[in-house]
Amino acid sequence: MSDLRRAQRPLAPSRRPRERGHLALLVLFAAFALLYLLDAARQSLRIDNLSVIAPVTALVLAISGRLIWRILSGRESEATGMTASDSAHPVFTQLWVERHRGVLFALLLVVYLVGLVFWVFDVPTFLFLLAALWLQGERNWIAMTVFSALFSAGVCWALRAMVSFPFDTLLIATGG
Repeated sequence: MSDLRRAQRPLAPSRRPRERGHLALLVLFAAFALLYLLDAARQSLRIDNLSVIAPVTALVLAISGRLIWRILSGRESEATGMTASDSAHPVFTQLWVERHRGVLFALLLVVYLVGLVFWVFDVPTFLFLLAALWLQGERNWIAMTVFSALFSAGVCWALRAMVSFPFDTLLIATGG
């Protein structure tokens, strides 16, 4: 059997338990988000109570639904573009950063939290997002910088509107 034909074969049956595990976890995420929204709505239907919960629930349900559909339709491997035989291919050898990504994210989160304690809010948030995007494999520095700046500004603006106490920012002006 040629290498091309072997690469196009469907996933090996040994990956099915992993798919069931992913499916169960996604169903659990979706159910938790929906139950959380229903509980919040039962407590109060005021907009300030549901302004964050409802959109996040919709996002979780949309993403979970899409991923559940991909798993059930057998397209889970298409998300990465890898097939069962690709793991032995030398092109897919993992770099040190990829092998230690979880530990690096934990360290990055610790550095971010320390930055929040000893510095202002917007700069550590921007730097955390920039580093997190890089760890995930993004290498377009312009897109990373623009996304991190816009998202940090949006989070600062939203927190100013939602919380009753002031918090320090370096680059984003305080609104009176």
